[in-house]
Amino acid sequence: EQRLRRLSRFDYYEREPAEFHWSNPQTGGKGDLDALVRELDRWFEANDRGAETTVIEKYGFNGEEWFLIRHGDSLLRSSKVEKRKREILHYRPAKDDVVVYSSERDELRINAKTKGEKELYRVMFGCYLTRYGGYFREAKTYTLEPLRELQRDALECGDIPGLTSVVLKGLDVDFGNGLGQGCTLRADDV
Repeated sequence: EQRLRRLSRFDYYEREPAEFHWSNPQTGGKGDLDALVRELDRWFEANDRGAETTVIEKYGFNGEEWFLIRHGDSLLRSSKVEKRKREILHYRPAKDDVVVYSSERDELRINAKTKGEKELYRVMFGCYLTRYGGYFREAKTYTLEPLRELQRDALECGDIPGLTSVVLKGLDVDFGNGLGQGCTLRADDV
């Protein structure tokens, strides 16, 4: 539980506009967790992550559903030496991803490494929760416009109860030139 609560990097997905969805998760659209595991296994096997490696553990925190998804990652190779004999070990490490569903906000949060995994979880958890894979779309709720306009003043939070500070620790910049160029800034306080 403590390890899950320490996660801070999530991608957010919100409900598509009403005309694009067919069922509401709050009306009991939940599917079969075993079927979800089988679908994830199919994707992981097709993407060289091993066969039948998926395990999902479900937890409830603060009115939200947290899904810990353990699965195989890409094969690794390592050298081992014992009694002057060298061996090459091939193994598949385990990897943990997290999907959080907030019924109050009708929102999905995903902590995963690759774009493919995030898209997989967005669609498959849409199916699991609502029977419609297109239920969630990438959230456009957040914008950096206040940082551009107000700069440091945008991080002031004295008027928000319980919040003592806001620190910008990372920034990904896309130059928007169609070449995929950009840069990433990381620091204790950017």
